[in-house]
Amino acid sequence: GEKNLAELAELCPQGKACLQDLGFVRTEAFAELGEAGLKALQTAKVGEVVGPLAVGEWVYLYQVTARREPILAPWEQVQAEAAEAAQDFCAQQAFAELRAELYRRYDVVFFEETLKTIR
Repeated sequence: GEKNLAELAELCPQGKACLQDLGFVRTEAFAELGEAGLKALQTAKVGEVVGPLAVGEWVYLYQVTARREPILAPWEQVQAEAAEAAQDFCAQQAFAELRAELYRRYDVVFFEETLKTIR
């Protein structure tokens, strides 16, 4: 609960952003947490702590302090953004298809063991 988070805050080195209030956020912004982490955030009740959730070298804890229904912008405000997002998506799909076709056509092979040594 809150007592445990307060104790954790005392353990954070000075000057580090260990605890911060994210305010109201869209859960889609947390895609890096993976499907299980995202589901845990979406289903957590007010007052619950979600985590620890590991992402790379970082570990996150989230405390749900409030919930509200999403505020949807009118279509007129997001129409241009939606069109741009659709174009970006179509371009990414077309590029992925072209890349796959070129890989097939030219027998591209990746040597995973070699790639691991240079990553």
